[in-house]
Amino acid sequence: MTASPPLQVRHEDRKAKKAITDVKFAPSGGVFAMASEDGRVYIHDAADYALRTVCTKMPTAIKTLDWSLDSK
Repeated sequence: MTASPPLQVRHEDRKAKKAITDVKFAPSGGVFAMASEDGRVYIHDAADYALRTVCTKMPTAIKTLDWSLDSK
């Protein structure tokens, strides 16, 4: 068995004020979402990691999220 190459940091961001609790890529592969304990969901472009939008703040932590089949 050959050894796998070490993992590398591809992007680092600090927009969330608390811990990230879930990360999911949309089925289209074009964007991904990060749920946070700060009550927000951050949507990023999958190609360059640019922040596309921040969803409206919820009053409690967001623990998990999912995409619909049409990537909405």
